[in-house]
Amino acid sequence: MQKRKRDRFERLNFLMLQTEKWLGVNNERRVVAAFNEEYPWENKIPWLKEVRKATPKEDSEGIDVVFATDVGDIGLQVKSSENARERFVNRQVDGEIDPNIIPVFVSPSYTAGDICRIVMPLIAVERKRRMAGSLRHC
Repeated sequence: MQKRKRDRFERLNFLMLQTEKWLGVNNERRVVAAFNEEYPWENKIPWLKEVRKATPKEDSEGIDVVFATDVGDIGLQVKSSENARERFVNRQVDGEIDPNIIPVFVSPSYTAGDICRIVMPLIAVERKRRMAGSLRHC
């Protein structure tokens, strides 16, 4: 009987991890789609050149979505919960992850408009900071 319970528990954990991964990947896609399909940025934000999914190398550095701007690439880490975003920030504070990556919580219930309204100010502030030549510290 114990083995059956353990097997069910392991299966449930596996399914939860798969669901979390799917949710994360889906939210990353939704951010890119919000800027490229739902609300195209062309002619609206002259300093924004491209919004794209991170390369495997960028992903290994903690970046999910890249905003190519006139001051360089700005990395975004998309989190599916506020707790996960806080854990990411704590890792930045501890020096494990680049503090210049912007972590953002994106709920599955957010519309494309919600995503743009939440993300754009964060990217704009980071761009302004880079233009001033200051370093971001957590």
